[in-house]
Amino acid sequence: MEADIWDALYDVAQHRSVTPEALVSEIDRGRGAYTTTGAVRAYLIRFYRLALQRVTTAQQEEAASRAVAENAKLLLECETVPM
Repeated sequence: MEADIWDALYDVAQHRSVTPEALVSEIDRGRGAYTTTGAVRAYLIRFYRLALQRVTTAQQEEAASRAVAENAKLLLECETVPM
């Protein structure tokens, strides 16, 4: 496998608190029709896509929270304006 794939595999294994060998064994057990190398690549792609989705969702939730807070601030300011 390419060096970048090995680096990603080591990073994911460390994140999951398992050895790279244990992670490859786990991936290999569920690989289906994939070769082991193909299964590792597919696993890493799914792992990082899910991580990206979680980051994107967290950023969207943070932006929505900021918008709600800003709208609440504006409403409070409007209530204090004399008519």
